[in-house]
Amino acid sequence: MTLFMGMIGHFHMTHPHLIELYTVAFLLTALCWERHKANIGRLIAGTESKTHLFGHRD
Repeated sequence: MTLFMGMIGHFHMTHPHLIELYTVAFLLTALCWERHKANIGRLIAGTESKTHLFGHRD
């Protein structure tokens, strides 16, 4: 979404600033994926434990 919005001019930035924005967005996304790789694997496998934030236990 960030890439699309930037390319159609919604951020009103020059090209070098857009490149910087995309680089930072990519690095943050990669960091999140790396940091939560185990959790994502458990979610895909269906073995991640539930949190029960509001006391609804099934």
